Formats: sequence, structure tokens, C-alpha cells
Amino acid sequence: MPLFYSCVAQNTTVLSECSSITGNLGQIARSFLSHPSTRSQKTSFMTDEYMIFSSISSNLTFICLADQTFPQNDAFAFLSAVEESFLQRYGLVSQSLPPLSKREFNTTLHALMTSHSHATVDRITRAENDIDDLKNVLHSNVETLLNRQEKLELLVDDSNELDSIAANFSKGSRGLKRTMWWKNVLIGASIAVGIILIVFFITVLVCGGFTFKYCKVQTPKPIETEQMIVKLSEVFRPLKEEM
Repeated sequence: MPLFYSCVAQNTTVLSECSSITGNLGQIARSFLSHPSTRSQKTSFMTDEYMIFSSISSNLTFICLADQTFPQNDAFAFLSAVEESFLQRYGLVSQSLPPLSKREFNTTLHALMTSHSHATVDRITRAENDIDDLKNVLHSNVETLLNRQEKLELLVDDSNELDSIAANFSKGSRGLKRTMWWKNVLIGASIAVGIILIVFFITVLVCGGFTFKYCKVQTPKPIETEQMIVKLSEVFRPLKEEM
């Protein structure tokens, strides 16, 4: 139980108190009451082992001691509940009362301590559960991100592989294009050579064989010089006789 002790005091006199554990908690509370400098409307003070919370209303002081981790808002909410319950039961105490003159209020203090302690514990438990749920959600999100990262890495690998395949295909297509070009050149050259050979063989057949005897040009035989001179002299001889 985070709330260990609570009391209602008139000035420095404790009228009612309740403790959930054994120890010198009552002495700590009375020592706190005996120091006016520590008494203000709402006060929280830390000792070596406990947190002291106090609330003052008129000449009444309401004090509780709690664990050092006990929330301050919950402690002052508890003191407000004690004050409301005490004032509803007894009203404002104007006259001085002897110590522990309202000890019948101890049962109410115990009930309020129990209920507020459990409420605080429940809130802490809910908060811890919420934190655990948040951790699970974060863990799930991290796993999802890791899975996405793995998928992205696979996509990158696939993309790199596709790039490599595309590069190889482009290189292969250029090589195939070059091969087809040379093939077309060879086919064209073969056709040209074939046509030339066909024309040649047809010419051979037409011209009477490889000697081309039917296709040679007949050139006249050269006339010898002496014969020409004789013929010319015979032509010009009558002319000389007439002269």
C-alpha cells in the first residue's frame, strides 16, 4: 500500500491517525507539525524513506506519508477526501481538543487510505499495461519496418538483376545486329558473284567456248610497204607519160 500513514491535527495536536505499517511514522508527522516553517497551504516534503504531504484548512492540518514514488496529485486528492469527510462529520473545530480525541475517525482514515491506494495502484497498473501495449505495438511496427526493409532490399536486388539482364540483352542485340549485317553482306556478295558467273557461262556458250571464236572482231591484215609503193607507181605512171 503506497499510503503508509495519515492523520488529522489541530495546530500541533494530532486528533486522529492511522498507520498501515509499524514504525515511527507518527513521530515523523508530529516532528513535521512542530516546524511552522514547513506549514503552508499545501506542502510536500521528502525524507530518506517517505514523502510527506500536508494540507491546511483553518486550524486543521491533514497529513499523509507515502512511498516516494506515490503521485503528488493522488496524495493531495486523498487529503482533500479526508478533509471533506472530517468536516462533514465534525465541522470546523474552534476549541482546543486533547490528543486523539477523534480516534473514532481512524476507521474512516483507514478506509480512505485503502481506497486511494488501490485506485493509485490500479492507475499505475493500467499505465504499465498501456506501456506494455505500446511496447508491443512499437515492436510490431519495428518488425513490419524490418520486413518492408527486407522486401525493399529484394526489390533493389531484382531491379539490379533486371538492369544486368537488360544490359546483356542490349549487348547481345548489338552483336546479333552486327552478325545479321555481315550475313546480309555475304548474301548480297554471293548473289552478285552468282549473277556474274551465270553471265560469264552464258557468254562462253554463245561465243563458242572459252576461246570466244564467234565473238572476236575481224581486223584487216596490214599491207606491206613495198606492195603499196608498187601500186602507187602503177597509178602515177600514165600521168608521167602524158607530161
